[in-house]
Amino acid sequence: MDKNTHTNFLLLTPGPVPASSFLLRTLAEPMIHHRSPEFVDILKEVKVLLKKIFQTEQEVLILNSSGTGAMAASLLNTLSPGDTVLALSAGKFGERWVEMATSYKLKVLQIEAPWGEAISPTKVHTILQNNPHIKAVLAQACETSTGVLHPVQELANLINNQPDTLFILDTISALGAVNIPMDKWNIDIMIGGSQKSFCLPAGMSFIALSQKAWRFNEKSKLPVYYLDLKKENKAQTQGQTAFSTNVSFIRALYSFLSPLEQKEGLNKLIQKSETLSKMTLQFCKNLGLTVFGHPPSPSVTSIALPKHIDGVKLKKQIEEKHKVIFGGGQGQLKGRIIRVGHLGDLSISDLKRGLKCLAMELHSLDPKLINKKDVETFFSKWNDYINKHF
Repeated sequence: MDKNTHTNFLLLTPGPVPASSFLLRTLAEPMIHHRSPEFVDILKEVKVLLKKIFQTEQEVLILNSSGTGAMAASLLNTLSPGDTVLALSAGKFGERWVEMATSYKLKVLQIEAPWGEAISPTKVHTILQNNPHIKAVLAQACETSTGVLHPVQELANLINNQPDTLFILDTISALGAVNIPMDKWNIDIMIGGSQKSFCLPAGMSFIALSQKAWRFNEKSKLPVYYLDLKKENKAQTQGQTAFSTNVSFIRALYSFLSPLEQKEGLNKLIQKSETLSKMTLQFCKNLGLTVFGHPPSPSVTSIALPKHIDGVKLKKQIEEKHKVIFGGGQGQLKGRIIRVGHLGDLSISDLKRGLKCLAMELHSLDPKLINKKDVETFFSKWNDYINKHF
């Protein structure tokens, strides 16, 4: 595929996501220095706006890293070698918590759920009761690889009863698509990433610590330098960063967040993902396709493919013939699911276009699965349904 043909592609992945032309123009603006008064003002304002997205009174720190860097920072800045953590694993990114904690010489207990299912709070409660020495519980809000939304509030309530245990939550693909009030739910560390609801490229992450987590920071003995949150907090409260930072990203983030300054702006952002999610779920229901993840996250819908359909081939056909890119299955789900993202600068028309292409190529691979006439009839009725409800 020619590298220049990607310019008109529609991204319907759960990350990266489409960026508006306005944000792209902002990213292309002439560079300013990261120690200039102009940038200091922008950074200070961005940090105020991020607090509203996280729904916290705590400082939200900006890191020059992907979301995985912020995940690493959460462990390096609060724990010590030999500490015991409980990792909740129900997909590829739950497994990442396990791999990361193990690499830092932490003792890892693990609760697993089958891919496509949510973690059971009852099981978490039992392990916490039997292991009072657990220093942190590591979880995802949305397991992006399966499209499952975990019961965050229930988990937070359980862990809040453990005064010596932190709740560390990766909300990278949930922040801005799901209502997760950090302070109200007593989440100790919350993590976000630029390439999801914030409509930017990957490479910038966000992390906020509760007062409880900062107390853990005082006793932490894991070695840390670049991702030292105490150092970053000291610098960023002064409108600076501890190291050189991505000026263009932060300036574009300011442009994205400014219209969301009021709480109603966050609600509208969440409602948009919920609307696109409901439309996709209705698409699956009407066309007889099975949703893979339960309960499904508003940020991404995973669609299970019939066993005889090669998901890798299906995804490639849609890209080459229609210039629409869906997320594929990862790990054990490769070729078995198609993931539809509901984040970024997407419209209802974009989603209609993408899902129609999906139905057409399912028909091309198996005419018995979806009859072409049924596809046209379905989309006529589906359009009527969308126009009536959305």
